[in-house]
Amino acid sequence: MMTELPKLGAPARHALSELGITCLEDLTRFSRAQIGNLHGVGPRTMSLLQAALSARGLSFQTAEAQVNAAKAKKAERNKP
Repeated sequence: MMTELPKLGAPARHALSELGITCLEDLTRFSRAQIGNLHGVGPRTMSLLQAALSARGLSFQTAEAQVNAAKAKKAERNKP
């Protein structure tokens, strides 16, 4: 099930859409730092996104999960 993003300002919506983020579930592929570093995404937006994720039992991707995903991607590319 795709959960709508909370109401955000235009710059934040644009920044997220540039990464293909159209629902809360899409945010779980990114770390808090990655999203927070986007132009147009400030502290208020981060607070709204964090609250919306938490309310649905979701979270930003952790650093450990990012490392594991990168390793899996590399292993997939190296398959004969």
